[in-house]
Amino acid sequence: MSEKTSFFTKLKTKISFKNKNVIISFVVILVCVLALMFCGTLGQKNSSEQEQSRAEKTNETCSALEYANQVGSNLCEIINNVKGLSNAKVVVVVESSPIVNYLTDKNQDGEAIVYIKNGSKYEPAVVSQFLPKITGILVVANGISNLEVKYNLLNAISAVYNVDISSIEILEGK
Repeated sequence: MSEKTSFFTKLKTKISFKNKNVIISFVVILVCVLALMFCGTLGQKNSSEQEQSRAEKTNETCSALEYANQVGSNLCEIINNVKGLSNAKVVVVVESSPIVNYLTDKNQDGEAIVYIKNGSKYEPAVVSQFLPKITGILVVANGISNLEVKYNLLNAISAVYNVDISSIEILEGK
């Protein structure tokens, strides 16, 4: 019993105030990232407006490169707000372009896309949109030499973007 007690006592003494700050910072960052992800869904009013919004976005469907740049930019902004990290640069690699499924109607000639009137113009009715899978992330930032910060950042990126840890590389900047 005294062996277990001495082990925990040694463990407690190894956890310094600095390490507790890193853990608290990590939790705060994770909460902020999750809050940013859900902010867009809070402001929407009703389903008909959501459908109209989706139809408007159909013409603005972004390419794989645009989506990867947008994710990289958001991640870069978050990393630059982490205590001890600065000058972050992020590269995100995605599998494909976003996929948009349109509402179709079967007729004698086969299937035809259904269009809805939006003001004075007609746009295809969107049934669903799927964002591409992120296949790799590279992060270069100052302050990554602290292994605990690097470990926490690696796990946060993996959890938020649902990317395997082996597909994320984090390097120290100049």
